[in-house]
Amino acid sequence: MISADSYKIICNYESQKNVIKYAIKKLKKINRFLVKKNNADFKYVFYLNEVDESHNNKYKVILEIAGNENTISYSAKAMNIMAAMDIVEEKVLIS
Repeated sequence: MISADSYKIICNYESQKNVIKYAIKKLKKINRFLVKKNNADFKYVFYLNEVDESHNNKYKVILEIAGNENTISYSAKAMNIMAAMDIVEEKVLIS
């Protein structure tokens, strides 16, 4: 189980409650996977950003995962914020 003090969600736009709930759901799944795989505790920072870029990418999501001594970052861009979170989740699970 992921505790409230082990993650932070930072939004730079007016997000809806369902987006935050979705981000927490993704963090719980990622946490279960990483703890099972590595038998360690992690801290997470989820950045949810609205960007205006070419190729219709409206949202950018960055997930920083801090372990014992290392921090790793995953990012994705998509038209939909939830799709960007899905892409980041997949990147974590396949790495």
